[in-house]
This record gives sequence, C-alpha cells and structure tokens, in this order.
Amino acid sequence: MRKIKFKIENVNSKTLSVYHNIQVKYDKDDLSLFSVNGGGSSCLCTSCAYISLSFDNETKRVSGVDGLLGNLTSLSEFNFAWTDKLKKGVLKIDSEQEFDSGVGYDFEFPNKIQYDSFNKVLSIGDYNLERPLIQILMNVYAQLNHKNELVALVVTNI
Repeated sequence: MRKIKFKIENVNSKTLSVYHNIQVKYDKDDLSLFSVNGGGSSCLCTSCAYISLSFDNETKRVSGVDGLLGNLTSLSEFNFAWTDKLKKGVLKIDSEQEFDSGVGYDFEFPNKIQYDSFNKVLSIGDYNLERPLIQILMNVYAQLNHKNELVALVVTNI
C-alpha cells in the first residue's frame, strides 16, 4: 500500500460551490455509496469496504466518494460528535505522480467503518475530535493527520 499525501486547497467561492454541490448518497438496494454531480478520471481505493475517492487527473482534486458498503445495520454503531474545528475547502492529492485515466490506485487508509443511525452519519477511517474536519463535498468531510495523510472521511445524511 502506498502512502498518499493530501492538502486542503483554498479556492474561490465559485470553485468551492462546484465541489460542495457534489453529494454522496447511499443506495439501499445496491448497499453502496455513490456520488451525485461528481466523478473523475481516476480513483484512489481504500481497503475499507471497497470505498474509493474519485479525482480529476489534471487538478488532482477529489470529486466523489463511491463504493460497496454493505448493510448499514451491520456496521459498528457509534455516537457521532462534531468537532469544533470545522473548515471548508477542496481535498487535493499533493503529489507529482502522474495517474492514468480509468485506473484505481490503492493507498494506505485506516480500515474502520462506523455508523451513527440516530444522526445518520457514516465514519470511515479514524475520526478524531482533536483534528480539524474539512467539508470537501456537500455532505462529506475529511480529516488529515500531521503528515497530511487522509485518515478519516465523515459522510452525513446517509
């Protein structure tokens, strides 16, 4: 598994609006997550239930979260609490590496999935109240660690 560095890109309000218009939904029939108004030319694949991050090869900006999840009721239950360190931005791969279109690339990511059925919040990875939580899509938030590695995704309204 490769380690991928990320950064939060501060963009103008028009660009931010485009990314914050992308919504991730849960399909109860397919038991999967899918992006609405998003997409990309490549993806980064986690080992967490086949969850992937779609991104554009040119900008390297994340523009979707998709993948097989399974039944939400079979996931570990937890009580989600919002951090007071909320920000907005665009998640971008911070690498000079060239990515081929149509290819999925594995990357290191914590293998933990939990669901708060009361608040309808899905936590993928290692969510921590001490780290900033950055809104990257309409209902998707990301957390980076001190090495700028993606360590958590939080999906709301699932």
